[in-house]
Amino acid sequence: MKKSKKEVFVLCFLAILFLIALSSQMVFAYFFDVSHNCQEDNCIEGQEINWTFSFQNAGNNELKIVSVEIFNPINQSVISGVYFDYDVADSSKNDYFSVIPGTKKNLIISDYVPKQNSVNKLVYAPCITTILDPTVAKYLDDRYYETKCYENKTIDIFECVYNRHCKDNEVCTLRKCVKIECEDCQYILNKECVDYDCCSTEDCGKGESCISHKCTKLNCSYDEMVVNNTCVKLDCSYDEYAFEHECIKLECEDDEGMFNHTCIKLECEDDEHIFEHECIKLDCSYDEKPFNHTCIKLECEEWESPLNHECVEIECGFLKKRQDNGCILDTDFILKLLLEIAIVIIIIILFLIDIKMRREKRIKRLF
Repeated sequence: MKKSKKEVFVLCFLAILFLIALSSQMVFAYFFDVSHNCQEDNCIEGQEINWTFSFQNAGNNELKIVSVEIFNPINQSVISGVYFDYDVADSSKNDYFSVIPGTKKNLIISDYVPKQNSVNKLVYAPCITTILDPTVAKYLDDRYYETKCYENKTIDIFECVYNRHCKDNEVCTLRKCVKIECEDCQYILNKECVDYDCCSTEDCGKGESCISHKCTKLNCSYDEMVVNNTCVKLDCSYDEYAFEHECIKLECEDDEGMFNHTCIKLECEDDEHIFEHECIKLDCSYDEKPFNHTCIKLECEEWESPLNHECVEIECGFLKKRQDNGCILDTDFILKLLLEIAIVIIIIILFLIDIKMRREKRIKRLF
């Protein structure tokens, strides 16, 4: 049966694609192997690890690798990798790992041992991205890169094998780091619980205090004293001072006062005097006044009188006069006044008698 031209064209196109795919396999035929080398015989989480990719180019063209990754298929994340700065559209970015035909070459990735993703194991897949030949890429929708992840591999990984693989506060138990749990007042030393020298001042002797879990001799300052193994500030009275952890009485001079635990020169007012290291108000009598810190007698004039520690002018009442700094009856004035009153009374009486006699004379004339 004769085939149509369309069917012939489709068959030819498929044949061309097959030949291109076959030729690409021949052009880019390469083999690789991946191995690892840990810091110790066992791979311990967090220690250094070197991943070695050994490439053998069995093809006809140069093998160009732009990235190699250690892929975690469990959580779909990249564990480690190396990347080259290559961009087919940017001529300035032309960096890649090259393996020429007929040669072998190693690519090493240095990193740290990751955490296990299975029981004491790391499951990983090596993923390699290569640059395709432009002729092949043209028939693959201009896809110039090819990334291929190979079958999963496993390596043994342990959290620890010995205690030294764990933190200072952990020990290795069944290849797992387990935190050390100490009692109160204990600390970890060489992976063991050790008692502190002290955890409170009560654990120490007299004159000592527990500082940073060590009994330390107290070094109190001169104005402190030891109370219950603690330095306590001395509470000295105003007339005492601190000396060698004690309160000592001040020994001030007679003209000195006691202030803020020291002796100071007193400067009393004129109406004050010094008594027991204090300025005390003078208690002068009414006829005395304070002067130069003592009481002196007032020297008043005859017409003055002492009042509230000063001389004041005497204000005497009627019929009194000032004499000997006081008021007395003015007898001379009183006698003179009485005499004048008597004369006035006599004159009034004579006047009244005269009036009476005149009336009597008038009456006689009428009758």
